[in-house]
Amino acid sequence: MKASKFMRKNFKYTLLDEPIYDALQYLLDTDTPEMPVLGEDGTMMGMLYEKDVLKLLYELNEDKDAWVIDYIDPKVPRFTENASLVDLCDSLIENNLECVPVVKDDKLIGIVKRSDIIEQILRIRKRQASHTA
Repeated sequence: MKASKFMRKNFKYTLLDEPIYDALQYLLDTDTPEMPVLGEDGTMMGMLYEKDVLKLLYELNEDKDAWVIDYIDPKVPRFTENASLVDLCDSLIENNLECVPVVKDDKLIGIVKRSDIIEQILRIRKRQASHTA
């Protein structure tokens, strides 16, 4: 099964030049551990992870503006809409991620979360069970 069949097309993202505290509030409000980061033209630039913004604690006394660009991880596995369920699952496991981005021409077109993979596992299992019944 290909990513295009089950990827999420509606998702929250942030921009490189967004204030970090706005993105941080969204992560907290939605209990989301990570969020895609895009450039102004929609190009996938990386991910913002909860673990990477924890260092803000040490910067609270500094009198400076903080931006998303200062906290992103640009080395994120990216997949095309033709990526297989197995490849997506492998990446989530190997990289200990909650979600992976799906891109087309470097533009973010979807995300696949762990829960999306779990849903597919259950669908496959139900289909197998119905064939043996």
